[in-house]
Amino acid sequence: MADYLPLEDLMIIALQEQYPSAKAKSLESRYFTIKDKLYNELLEWIRASEPMLSDHGPKHVDNVLNNAHKLLEAEIDGSRVYNFSGFDLYILCLTILFHDVGNFYHREFHNQNIQKILVDMFSPLFTGEHSREKKHIISAGRAHTGKAEDGTKDTLSDIAEIEHCAGDRIYLREIAAIVRLADELAEGPQRTNSYMIATGKISKESLIFHRYAECTHIMIDALNGRINICYEIELDVEEGQALSSEDKSATSELLTFIHDRIFKLDQERKYCGYYCNALKQIKETQVSFNFSNKAHAIDFKIEPLVLTDLTIPGEKSKSVIEGRNDLEIDTVVAELSNALVGHSTTPIGVESATSSVKKRKAEWLSFLWRQG
Repeated sequence: MADYLPLEDLMIIALQEQYPSAKAKSLESRYFTIKDKLYNELLEWIRASEPMLSDHGPKHVDNVLNNAHKLLEAEIDGSRVYNFSGFDLYILCLTILFHDVGNFYHREFHNQNIQKILVDMFSPLFTGEHSREKKHIISAGRAHTGKAEDGTKDTLSDIAEIEHCAGDRIYLREIAAIVRLADELAEGPQRTNSYMIATGKISKESLIFHRYAECTHIMIDALNGRINICYEIELDVEEGQALSSEDKSATSELLTFIHDRIFKLDQERKYCGYYCNALKQIKETQVSFNFSNKAHAIDFKIEPLVLTDLTIPGEKSKSVIEGRNDLEIDTVVAELSNALVGHSTTPIGVESATSSVKKRKAEWLSFLWRQG
């Protein structure tokens, strides 16, 4: 099982413990048959349909599968996971495989188009005792984004807490919550292409999503009950220069987007934990910021932002950065600009090429003046 992802390994072992060998092998074979077909015949083509999207292909799905495993890490005891059976893990893995397939048609309402893909491409694999698997994949996959039946965004409330398939119990709502949070946390440089950003190949409408992915680094630390996010923000300003008006505008836009995503991510953590006992142990989001210019670190520090579940009675609702004036966008941009003026990429004790040229030019002019 060396070629399988950790969650898939866990699923295989759990299926073997739950069922007779023949049935366990049959479900394992089904899963990888479906995965191979999906990866080879559809996911690679999503980019052709929606070329400006951040990655929603096989790498993204593998990332979500790995995130789900990390989210459950504190609940894994040997080969057992919380109260999930092998069949629960099987449905979890299948739902992750299909959660973004609707992007093949269009980004908007992509969660509503899972059914069309399943019917058009996979119907022969979801008949007989497997027919209800399709229903559960569609239901749980649809809940990872969009709106609920009541018009709110409480999509997990639409999912039955316990479902069944071929006589087996499924904790479907908890499965849907894990898929939703694992997908939310699947951000990072792996979802974009820095060269395409640098060469202007990304459309203006999609650029901010790619810039966000490029600077975002996430670590799920379920064993310590937290999610760590680090934003590595890279600038390209000439040495010793402050931020230009254009640089300030672009940096402000990115920081505004980052603030919004921090708020959304922390909301998702709390929301999914409400519906899934296995996620309740993750009680904290830690956020840090690093800034560099032309790949050299800038001497500009911001204290990490820590968001917890602690609520003090009587306190009014506040924004994620309330009380942190150092995180206000205008403050960050101004301080960053000041730091750049004194910033040098030249090693200590070594003259920069520009300084060296200027020095030699001055010495030459002095020599000519003395000779004249």
